[in-house]
Amino acid sequence: MKKLIILSVALLFSSAVFAKKEANVKFDMNELRCSEFIEMDEDTVGVVLTWLSGYLANSTGETRFNGDHFDKFSESLNTFCGRNLDSKVLDASRQVSPSR
Repeated sequence: MKKLIILSVALLFSSAVFAKKEANVKFDMNELRCSEFIEMDEDTVGVVLTWLSGYLANSTGETRFNGDHFDKFSESLNTFCGRNLDSKVLDASRQVSPSR
């Protein structure tokens, strides 16, 4: 039951975020640069971080969500990107991921 509630909240959050955005907002996560990432609005950053977290979890096989790791990952990625504007966000996320 707890998982269902968490999933419902996540779906509501993502729906609300995308409802605010234009339907045509698209970008290639493999090409997204840190310079673009740090200029994004808060809602889009949240979506990107959630996508990255899921992508990395799939890569490692990790199925548990850890809010502390997510916060650390978010802060580390922001710091890394601020110092490495030309880096690709996907590459940067692999470097700063707490699961490494």
